[in-house]
Amino acid sequence: MVLGTRDDRFLRLARFLLTRDDVEVESTKRIASTIDLVERHQPDVVVIDATEALGDAARAVAALEAIHREIG
Repeated sequence: MVLGTRDDRFLRLARFLLTRDDVEVESTKRIASTIDLVERHQPDVVVIDATEALGDAARAVAALEAIHREIG
């Protein structure tokens, strides 16, 4: 799983909950870097937090949908 968020609390909680269930988690605070992480790690799921950066999140989602349609 790749997480893109600027929220430290959300990131820590999500990482804790997911890793205890043996989910591999890569994360970034730079939403634009999400695409690079997806290309390097080829996750099944990508979570982008749009709370603080709606424009960045929308651009990242559009790019991911264009390049990696198989990602949920």
